[in-house]
Amino acid sequence: MKNAIKDAIRSAQHSTCRTLPIYRDEVTSYGKNNWLCFIKPEITRPSESINLDAILELILDRIGAFGLTIHSATLLSADYLKDHRLIKQHYGVLDEVATRGLAALSEVAVERLEALSGQPLANLKVLGGFEILESYPFFNAHSLDCLWQNQENIKLGGGAYVEKLRIDLETIYVLNGFHPKQLEHFTVSGRSIVLLDLSGDLSWAESRRHFIGATNPLKAEAGSLRRLLLEQKVSLGLPEVSQSFNGVHLSAGPVEALVERLRFESDYDSGRLIDPASLPFGRQVFETLGHLPEALLNNQVVTWEGHHTSIFDLTEEMDSTKAIEVLSALRL
Repeated sequence: MKNAIKDAIRSAQHSTCRTLPIYRDEVTSYGKNNWLCFIKPEITRPSESINLDAILELILDRIGAFGLTIHSATLLSADYLKDHRLIKQHYGVLDEVATRGLAALSEVAVERLEALSGQPLANLKVLGGFEILESYPFFNAHSLDCLWQNQENIKLGGGAYVEKLRIDLETIYVLNGFHPKQLEHFTVSGRSIVLLDLSGDLSWAESRRHFIGATNPLKAEAGSLRRLLLEQKVSLGLPEVSQSFNGVHLSAGPVEALVERLRFESDYDSGRLIDPASLPFGRQVFETLGHLPEALLNNQVVTWEGHHTSIFDLTEEMDSTKAIEVLSALRL
């Protein structure tokens, strides 16, 4: 499979391909959890220094080590991603927080921000990454990301990260300051992402902690994929492995994985959209609820145990069976 993935990546670097099917296993049954993983452009971009063979061997080795099955592999080119705005949709929460700032934070995230700062919200200046670029035009996406990488960030909730920065005489709590550059990164011609449809009996929490690792590779568990990419970046020929460029994506929870598979595996050039009931978790939802609530696809904010939270946040790192129980209890 390594050579097939490499050939597809090379093809995208040197041609105007849109999408390329690489591999499909229609025999092996799905395990209890189903993730969407994808290899990011920091690995697939044209470069003479990147050791693509070694990187793909590492990724495939870790997938096997955690007992995960690859059911399909597909390449999507940067031009295809840009034309259909798939990355902006994919980073929906990240993008919304970077765009709308404080207004996009959940109730729980606001509480965490107040606890972190030790001050009430009214005393804080809080801006999203795109709001910073609008308010301080001497910053661009690259320079803001450089500043972000030199500070420690804290996760406030799903898709919401904060750093305390001093700009001129102001103290500002910046939300998702890395995202403007992250968005640009995916849409440069010659780049691509490689989708991997994975399943297995590994718990969702274990997959995030030990298989893929934390979003920031510096904080990732030893032996996790993102940590290994960081530790081996010199031999792998990767100039940067960081929170913004961590090499690989893995779905945060089963609802998010369903939405991601529908988004990325549908063929927008031909208009062929995937039926949610054809996917493992979508089928479980249909069998339990009798329908697929729009609230799931829209990541609606719901009330759970007295708190307002999004469905993605609520089901983050839940195994599929537990998520189905929660969705059933919500009576969507």
